[in-house]
Amino acid sequence: MPSYTSPGVYIQDVVSGSQTIDQAASSIGAMIGVAISGPINIAEKIGSWTEYIEKFAKGLASPFDANNYLPYSVYGFFQNGGKELYIINVRDSATKATATGSDCKLVVTAAYEGAWGNSIKVTYAKNADWSASNLAYDVTIEIGSSFKTTIAECYITDIIDKLNSSEELSGIVTFAIGAATALAEEEVTLSGGTNGNALTDAKYIDALNALDVLDDVTLVAIPGQTSTAVNDGLISYCENHGLFPMIDAPVAYTPAQAKTYRKTISAFTGAFAYPWGKMNDPLTDSLKSVPTAGHLMGVYARVIEERGVFKAPAGTDAQVRGFIEMVTVLTPANISTLNPVGVICICSRPNAGIVVWGARSLNSSDTTMRYVSDGLLNLNIKRSLYNGTQFAVFEPNDENLWSRVNTSCKAFLEMLRQQGALKGEPDEAYYVTVDSSNNTPATIAAGQLNIEIGYAPVKPAEFVIIKLAHSIVVAE
Repeated sequence: MPSYTSPGVYIQDVVSGSQTIDQAASSIGAMIGVAISGPINIAEKIGSWTEYIEKFAKGLASPFDANNYLPYSVYGFFQNGGKELYIINVRDSATKATATGSDCKLVVTAAYEGAWGNSIKVTYAKNADWSASNLAYDVTIEIGSSFKTTIAECYITDIIDKLNSSEELSGIVTFAIGAATALAEEEVTLSGGTNGNALTDAKYIDALNALDVLDDVTLVAIPGQTSTAVNDGLISYCENHGLFPMIDAPVAYTPAQAKTYRKTISAFTGAFAYPWGKMNDPLTDSLKSVPTAGHLMGVYARVIEERGVFKAPAGTDAQVRGFIEMVTVLTPANISTLNPVGVICICSRPNAGIVVWGARSLNSSDTTMRYVSDGLLNLNIKRSLYNGTQFAVFEPNDENLWSRVNTSCKAFLEMLRQQGALKGEPDEAYYVTVDSSNNTPATIAAGQLNIEIGYAPVKPAEFVIIKLAHSIVVAE
């Protein structure tokens, strides 16, 4: 206790009785696949389709790639209302295109690996004001016919800094001084850029490790990679890291095959969507069959943001934007066999268009986790409580701390109840136990603070049953 000897006003910081627990985000996704350009094997966060183009297709004629589904899935994510997404661009032993002029010996290198860099051309030309005393050059960079820019008035003394600091060239090329002591007029075309080896299932699975450093992702997909090994690897990683996997079925699967495959999957939570959809392909101006996971992830993100993490992301308001039609048209009979085993059906509904018509998760054994919304809410509560109780670490483990933790956790759960995530009144919606009953002298001596929490989530109205009573009028 401080001592006071001089009259005056003294201000002290005190620890508040409880700490606010903020609700964690659940709408942020991550996709793994192959982009034409861009950073490789790291998680790069984007907030729009425009940002995807800037980071993974800058200067190129199109961000879409006929051989890879990632750009189509990313487009579908943002088209369906997704806001934030991590991209992991996978390559194996890809190389960067490069060129060194014979006269102007500056070394120019594509910013990223890939065969796309082989279409880059660099031209060094004398500036209009060039003279023996003004050795100014203009440097023009072109990518096929889709991109062209000129950096004017470059001198050997500052050319590297000027070119490499240009926002126009960022993400396209980098320059190094090489053996150049002077500039000269010349045109060079980059070469040697390769897309690397064909990707194996193991490479896609290894790419998941790029998510290890992130703490805000929930939804994860590897669009179009539908092998059992990839799906098992995705599910395993998500279960170990508290994430939500989104699984695609192979494009050629029949409803019967989708049902059979779904029954081989066991997970804490996640979504298995069927069938693939058809969207307009900007490359060919025709319909292209694409995996569902990216579009579905966007729908999930939209529903979470607009309605809450507890709302089942399905129904007539869960429209799948961008799909013109589905690869397989599901009949009511198909849906009646697929839905009970946990296949998320994508189909047309009267007056609603193409919608998500299924809300069952990959969990087949635990009825408390039957629905997608059950799993998403559970993951959200876990992450929110994990983040929100960090203040208790290294605090004195006594009744005062127990009271603070109890108050914080109950306030968070009450917030969820008022949002509509938990059912009933507070005493039936949740409970928090953190007292001497679960914090004994032995556990305290071991440095443990035990908090027991229970909650009762709302469940979706999966089956709406209407009973009609008909009165019969008998004529006299």
